[in-house]
Amino acid sequence: MKKFLFLVIFLGATSFMFAQMNNSTVTSKGAGNLDLITQIGAGNYSTTYQDGQMHFLGGFDNTAIVNQFGIANGSEITQLGDRNDAEVLQIGMFNSSTQTQGVGWAEDNVAYVEQIGWGNTAVQSQYYDLNMANIFQYGIENTAIQYQTTLMNGFLGNYALAYQDGWGHYSNQAQYGRENVALVYQGKLFNTAYQTQYGKGNWALIRQNDYSLGGFNLGVQFQDGKFNDAIIDQGSYFAEMNFANQYQLGNRNYAYALQGGMFNYSDQYQDGKRNHSETYQLGMGNTAYSTQIGDDNMDFTNQVGIGNFSDIEQYGHWNFALTDQLGEMNHSEVMQLGIGNDAFTYQDGISNWSFIDQIGLDNYAYTNQFGMGNLSDVMQVGMFNSATTLQMGGLNWSTTDQFGLGHTSLTTQMGLGNVSHVFQTDLH
Repeated sequence: MKKFLFLVIFLGATSFMFAQMNNSTVTSKGAGNLDLITQIGAGNYSTTYQDGQMHFLGGFDNTAIVNQFGIANGSEITQLGDRNDAEVLQIGMFNSSTQTQGVGWAEDNVAYVEQIGWGNTAVQSQYYDLNMANIFQYGIENTAIQYQTTLMNGFLGNYALAYQDGWGHYSNQAQYGRENVALVYQGKLFNTAYQTQYGKGNWALIRQNDYSLGGFNLGVQFQDGKFNDAIIDQGSYFAEMNFANQYQLGNRNYAYALQGGMFNYSDQYQDGKRNHSETYQLGMGNTAYSTQIGDDNMDFTNQVGIGNFSDIEQYGHWNFALTDQLGEMNHSEVMQLGIGNDAFTYQDGISNWSFIDQIGLDNYAYTNQFGMGNLSDVMQVGMFNSATTLQMGGLNWSTTDQFGLGHTSLTTQMGLGNVSHVFQTDLH
């Protein structure tokens, strides 16, 4: 016991002694730059700075690699011009890392950070040219922020991935121009992630908890223009405090969100071109909206159990919408304004309601409700209308109004409070 106590005191004293040690600063200005730094234990810190302004005794083949293994890790690398690369691997304790690469003359950037345990944080910023950046952090207080640009100079650039494994996750990735991609996977516990991308090859994915058990998920992705896609999945089925939000403005939009269990909510909004949107939520607080404003709209929403509610609004072009809800406090609204309209809504059990409004052109609407508080309301204003509503058991009620051109309607009600109104017009 005395020996053990002595060893603890000895190690404490040695750590204190070594904490005054590891530290490294390297500044490197021109031509074939390369810095390699390895520091093994105690007060680690490292700063490396490399320069570049079109090769005039500054910059050129930059690379900097830092490996630090234990205790107070740190590391900052700044690289300004030419064939940049920067790596850091830190294994244990108060990890942190900041890497910044260049401005207009940055060139072929790559940056990578891997931190294995404890205080993790890592920030990478890359500006012009062929950016790429990875961060993997495995355990405890993770955070990761990456920002990439290429808003000028040699173009082509952006990609970022952040993969964090356990505990305090948070990730934030922003990319502004060219061949964007950004992915985040985070494992169990405090997940959150935002991704923002503006122009060209956009695509973004967020998964959290990866392959499940729960975390305090969030989501949020925003993309501005060109080849948009965006997927939030929240890590397969038992996800926990879910929320997801995706907002895309122009060009080949598509967005998908699936959330597993607990307080789900999802909101997807897309503005113009090849819109398409899907949302599936499995159990607990469900809600979902989706609004798509112009071009080839389409939408599905499927919610399985407890607080269900859905709202789909699509305004112009080849609209189509399907909403499928199974159990508990169902409610659904769909509103489509012009051109290809269709809309189907199925609801299964407990508080069912449904409304569908479609205003102009190929209208068709079908509503199917199964049991409990049923009600349905369909109003279609002009062109090749049709509407079918079937209700089975509960306090049924149905109303269908159609105003101009192809009218047809079928309403079937089975058991309990039945009532129905249908009003169809066109007499000039």
